[in-house]
Amino acid sequence: MFIARVAKGILFVVNLLIFYSTALIALVIVELALAVVAFLVISGRSLGPDITRHLNDMYDDKEINQSYMDILNTVQRYFECCGIVGSRDMKAFLRKGTLMDSCCEPKFAGHCMFSNAYKDGCQPQIKEFLEKNFKIIGGVAVAVGVAEMIGAALAICVKRKIIYEQAYI
Repeated sequence: MFIARVAKGILFVVNLLIFYSTALIALVIVELALAVVAFLVISGRSLGPDITRHLNDMYDDKEINQSYMDILNTVQRYFECCGIVGSRDMKAFLRKGTLMDSCCEPKFAGHCMFSNAYKDGCQPQIKEFLEKNFKIIGGVAVAVGVAEMIGAALAICVKRKIIYEQAYI
């Protein structure tokens, strides 16, 4: 009775290790495919039009979708920018007659106008940030993939060790 329970427990652990290693390998394959596609797409064209399109959509719906407003405020504060190509493109203009507070330094909160707004647009700054940090992002993705492969290899080794030792019981 006791030996049967132990055998079932060991079989359960072995099956979990097989599932874990298979899931990690599948995840690495998907990550690798996405990384290759991303490198090919980004290296073959400029990011500018895509960033502009996404920013346009977000600015157009900012007063309807609160999450867009939060994202735009965060981006504008971080990059100290306003609008897509500058504060004068009217994308950061609110219905109440002022610019978004994040278009200006915090001391102008509540009455941010064109005269005290950040002059630079967000699109060029986001593009520069992504292009500058793309290699770092890719390096982190590769490091995570390597760690996952090591985890899968260790899981397979543990599974083989358990099966090997069970043969001698």
